Amino acid sequence: MCGVLYNKKPISKELFEFCVDIMWFIFVILNHFREKGVHCTISTIKGGLVTQCHNEEADDANGRPALIANLGIRGVWQPQTAVLLDVCVMDIDAQSYTSRTIKNRKYSQLKKELGAFMTGSSNLKSYYNIVFDQQFSPFGKHLATSDIFGQIAVFSLSSALDSTNQSSGKAASRLLKGHRGPAYSLCNAGSLLVSGGTQELKAWKWEELVGNSEAVDPVVTLSPPISAASPVDINGLAYDKQSQTIFSAGGNGKIFSWDLSAGKLKGTFIHHWGEDGAVYVWDPSASNSPVHTIKAGDGRWIGCVAVDQSGEWMVYGGSDAPVVFHLGSMNKILSLPVPDGVVSQGAIFAKDNIITVGSEPTVRHWTVNGLPVAAVPGGHNHAFSVAFNDSSVHYEVLAVSGDSSDVNIFTNFGYKAFSLSVC
Repeated sequence: MCGVLYNKKPISKELFEFCVDIMWFIFVILNHFREKGVHCTISTIKGGLVTQCHNEEADDANGRPALIANLGIRGVWQPQTAVLLDVCVMDIDAQSYTSRTIKNRKYSQLKKELGAFMTGSSNLKSYYNIVFDQQFSPFGKHLATSDIFGQIAVFSLSSALDSTNQSSGKAASRLLKGHRGPAYSLCNAGSLLVSGGTQELKAWKWEELVGNSEAVDPVVTLSPPISAASPVDINGLAYDKQSQTIFSAGGNGKIFSWDLSAGKLKGTFIHHWGEDGAVYVWDPSASNSPVHTIKAGDGRWIGCVAVDQSGEWMVYGGSDAPVVFHLGSMNKILSLPVPDGVVSQGAIFAKDNIITVGSEPTVRHWTVNGLPVAAVPGGHNHAFSVAFNDSSVHYEVLAVSGDSSDVNIFTNFGYKAFSLSVC
């Protein structure tokens, strides 16, 4: 077994040569297996769990079916942050696999062991998890999260904030498998919760998510008109109440508008060309082309965009420092002075302030004028989402999620009160 961990830091020449040696070793092993007649491939899923395992049969020297070897690759690819690959090569005595019954029994046992290894009480699934997004319910009594395993978790805020519930109140009241791959984004659309995965959107009834029914099924599933050979991760969702339209954005540079009630595609907005470091502004009622283009700076990509309730102010950030922008005059006002090298992944307007999170274990609070208000320990080495519950005065909390199964809750903006556990 061998593993390589690359955590987005400059690597030494020795470490680079070591990585090259590891990949060469894998290539030699794969080539050896192919010569033996075993089908071996390596595949990865962007922003998701990497899991590839083959138990193909090959003929032995006498022409009888026999399993020669097996190659398993497990790991996690966290977009723009970290790659963890765990490569395991198993040589198996082909004679013991001449009986298909014995072979299947042994593989069933191996699958069971690996399943427990990845998802059992060993906390490895919790260690590998990434909570990409979160959304408070329309009435502010619940919080939903989406993660790298495609799970949608729902938490009761009343139970979580009850001081008598030391542990049970911090666990999800519902945990369902929402998507085949990772679930990247969440958004409210009236009484529905919309989730975005790879090549699909799903809408769920909040009433069912917070209810007592054992099974919850999506009321509608939508697939963008994209070739299945080039799947796209839906990493951004927004809802327009006036037109009752949901907008979805993905890695192919296209934005789609949807009519959820009819389950139909309404329109397509195209302009982004990869990670171009620009912010585009559309008027969906007028044209499919952007009415304004804001070149964010020298950075390669944008990681977050937020607009305040007035529609006058915007903050955006990514590989460059976050920028406060006035939409009314289409002018950049100032940059927020985050430390060098910090990548911004989440930003919101809350209580007349701006809150940003990213590739540091700190939640930063700013005035709209760019003055730092607080730098609060956030608990995540890399945070992907920050959300404020302004729908209920009784459960007015701040939530931050990122590179773990924990969602950190701030009842007072100055410190973390507790964490909710997805798994």
